Amino acid sequence: MQKILNYKKGSRVFLKTVFLILFLFFINACITTPVSRADRFASRTENLNCQNIISAAKPWMGAPYLYGGNSIEGVDCSGFVQQIYLQVFNTKLMRTTAGLYGTGTFVRESWMACGDLVFFKNISGRGVDHVGIYIGNNRFIHASSSRGVVISDLTSDYYLKHFVSARRYVE
Repeated sequence: MQKILNYKKGSRVFLKTVFLILFLFFINACITTPVSRADRFASRTENLNCQNIISAAKPWMGAPYLYGGNSIEGVDCSGFVQQIYLQVFNTKLMRTTAGLYGTGTFVRESWMACGDLVFFKNISGRGVDHVGIYIGNNRFIHASSSRGVVISDLTSDYYLKHFVSARRYVE
């Protein structure tokens, strides 16, 4: 009889231990935030957008700046954005920077994703007169009036000083 009582006491301890481990496991599962399917899909989509934008822009790299231009022989910032969006997203955008700035969905700087358009004010500080395409890691691709189509860093002094906002045109 003593052996049976000891066995039952031992199994109670064992069961309590198993219960405690399972309890802690479930609590931990509730505390950690798993990555949802939607988040994983969004991340893959964003990476694909970046790759597609960069691939589409490669032939344009170094293309000279030409106000009003929209070809590799000469392009301005909004013409470049319009051509890349048409090729990558099959989306026709407005032709001017001001027109683009008046449309799209505002995006906080910390939430920018590949394909969002980034807007800059001119030197006088009045109005928005430059646009580029965000490609991740604080970089954007655009038609610079002095260097043609290039990739630039948003954290450089010039662009930090002139940055206005970002806008999203595709989900």
